Amino acid sequence: MLRRSSAAALAAAVVVTVAPIASAQIKGIFSNIPGELNTSPAGGLLFAAGTGGDTAFDRPFFSPDGSKWIMLATVDDPATTADDKDIVLVGSGTSGVGAFAGYVEDSPLPFDPTINMPGVLRQTMGINNAGQYVFAGDTTLADTTKDDMIVRFNGTALEVAIQEGGASPVSGLSFGATNDTSHILADGTVRYRSVLTPTTGAPQMLGSGATALVTADVTIPGGQLVAPAQTINTVSAARFYSSGDGAHSIYFGALQAPTTSDTVVVYDGNVVIQEGANLPGGVLAGTNVGVVSGDTGSQQISPNGLHWAARTAMADGTGATATDVVLYNGALKAKTGDPISPGNTELWDDAPFTTTFFVNNVDNDGNMLIGGLTNSGDLTKDAVVMYYGANGSVLEVMREGAPVDLDANGLFDDDAFINTFGNDDMTLVNGQVYFVVTIENSLGTATGNAFLTVAIPEPASLGLLALAGLAARRRR
Repeated sequence: MLRRSSAAALAAAVVVTVAPIASAQIKGIFSNIPGELNTSPAGGLLFAAGTGGDTAFDRPFFSPDGSKWIMLATVDDPATTADDKDIVLVGSGTSGVGAFAGYVEDSPLPFDPTINMPGVLRQTMGINNAGQYVFAGDTTLADTTKDDMIVRFNGTALEVAIQEGGASPVSGLSFGATNDTSHILADGTVRYRSVLTPTTGAPQMLGSGATALVTADVTIPGGQLVAPAQTINTVSAARFYSSGDGAHSIYFGALQAPTTSDTVVVYDGNVVIQEGANLPGGVLAGTNVGVVSGDTGSQQISPNGLHWAARTAMADGTGATATDVVLYNGALKAKTGDPISPGNTELWDDAPFTTTFFVNNVDNDGNMLIGGLTNSGDLTKDAVVMYYGANGSVLEVMREGAPVDLDANGLFDDDAFINTFGNDDMTLVNGQVYFVVTIENSLGTATGNAFLTVAIPEPASLGLLALAGLAARRRR
């Protein structure tokens, strides 16, 4: 999940308390570090201990209006150290106050108290403005031809939305053993991916309630960039997103085509990136797309569906020699070798990280976050997240090594710094960034995993932010 480990540990120094900043202070929502907002709403259990990028917190997902969030999290089970429990963590705003466990692994399911979800819950889940939410996983139902489910909270209770063995929207085929990529529209309709049964030819589909949106061997996406046009062969797990009203969507899949041109990103039914073809609109004309990013969050859609973002590597090289690009609504937004901001001598660089970029996220107004590695030369601070405003403004939001107010008391007094960012574990909503990272202390030692937030800084506060960050990093 994480792009890489932090660089070598640094020498210890005197711990300094830095005065609070009026804007752009990174603060904790939850963490798994003892004493630092590490108590979960799942019966007071502590978040699972460890330093891995998804030890305690996975990717956050948001309601279209940004008021609510939902994510997969993990808590320690005091009964056995060998069985941590996954939870559906639901909350709102910039703190964990009022957050609750929408479901706890191994708990009886209200619609059938004789069964539960005993294993790993699936990463992709969703919530709407009304607080209805969905998640997916396998259950303990004795009939293993019916045990995989997508569960919806309908505003009152949990209920089955999609169940293995049930009739699918594709005539003659049933929902199969894998039903995932769940999210929910404003009217409560559940969207999902299913691998159907019988499995001859491994038929797959993307659905919206009782409607098939994309069906393998049937759907032919428009705007294909390599002739002749082909049907969809597969659609990928955790790579299907929709606008809140369901009018727009984006997904990643593979065509029934040669492996040199089969992978595609499809927005509103039309191919916008295709392996082995030039990018549409003359972007980097003359150079074909090489490997489309394999990161599940690398294709994004804004909550209103009017903006999309994605990243890919071009075929002008392989690995670190390929040019990596970030696209916004089809236009080039960033690429390997570009300045991270106009006139800056710090450039996006794939030498420290083969694919250059680890985040591209866009909000309803077309503002973007782009995170990637640079040529700064300092391996402890070369991962940076930039804000590209729709009005043309460009700001540095944060970077590796930045101090964190982990307990949200207004002070940088927790000996906590950003260690590594999770790939695509970041969302920009209503001028606020929510993200998951690993944390390190002033010695450069990884200490845990945290769910954090930071406001996009106002221009007047940028100088204060830089000074505070510099002072805090001196202790590293």
